[in-house]
Amino acid sequence: MAGLTSYRYRGRYGYIMIGATDDDDAQREARRSTVNVTTEFLERWDGERYVPVVDASAHAAERTPEEPDRQTTVWHTRLVS
Repeated sequence: MAGLTSYRYRGRYGYIMIGATDDDDAQREARRSTVNVTTEFLERWDGERYVPVVDASAHAAERTPEEPDRQTTVWHTRLVS
């Protein structure tokens, strides 16, 4: 039986620490603590540091313009500035 992998999700008020079996399980667990969960803020522990699960730009189109997440807007603004 395999153990859990450490993940963290950047939430509105800080990181949500997660133990999960895979990336999908980590997203499900993050949804238990916050809304509007996307993979762009999900990171997996690789044994030395947390690394992004996927490239943030690959999922930028998932966000609907009608319901922007405030943190996403702030985070993208910092990346672009």
